[in-house]
Amino acid sequence: DLAKQDNEAAREIMDDAKEYLANFIAILIAITDPEIVILGGSVALKIPGFVQEVEDRVKEKVLTELKPYVKVRPSTLNEDSGLLGAACLAFEHAKDKEAA
Repeated sequence: DLAKQDNEAAREIMDDAKEYLANFIAILIAITDPEIVILGGSVALKIPGFVQEVEDRVKEKVLTELKPYVKVRPSTLNEDSGLLGAACLAFEHAKDKEAA
């Protein structure tokens, strides 16, 4: 909220967050070559343009040949993506225990 209100310190923190996230995603792309990277959570989903700006920064960091293939998108699961992911892992773990 402070960054939206043009608070200088908050804007710098958000800028750093975008830069660190873009660096991390660029490294992931270089190592694992994913088709798409999905960002979730309140920051990514509630700040207009956040995901697009991160994608633009990632494209600045990857090899030229990879730029057209970089896809960073917002989660369609809203803020529940972490909770749903954890639930899926728990169910998979329980299913694996049943099969054993």
